[in-house]
Amino acid sequence: MPVQKYTAREITRKNVQKKATGMTRDQVREGTDTARMLERQKGRVLDEPGRLHSLRLAEWRQIGYVMAEEAMDIYAPEKDPKVAQWERQRLERVAAESAAAEGYGRRPAAAEGFSSEASDLHQFA
Repeated sequence: MPVQKYTAREITRKNVQKKATGMTRDQVREGTDTARMLERQKGRVLDEPGRLHSLRLAEWRQIGYVMAEEAMDIYAPEKDPKVAQWERQRLERVAAESAAAEGYGRRPAAAEGFSSEASDLHQFA
């Protein structure tokens, strides 16, 4: 069972954060407007849960909100509390998946739902 270091959602967030790094509030507002316009041009429902394009728009909005709340003139992900929170969550997820993958590889066949009778059937195949 491979461990996924970054999910598609996490990559999308990181890409927007990287693009926004060093931008002013006005530039972030333009990025938000551009993301919104692209959604509308493609006939997509804005804020549709689970869609990466909607996530991209949501991330631009989040960055604008954080800049206002934290009184940032220039966006810096290292000063964004949400970035730190999401990174902690990502690391916890990766650690849990790694532990599960290690445990999966060491379990005996009987613990994985195979009885000795199922193993015996293999002889006749």
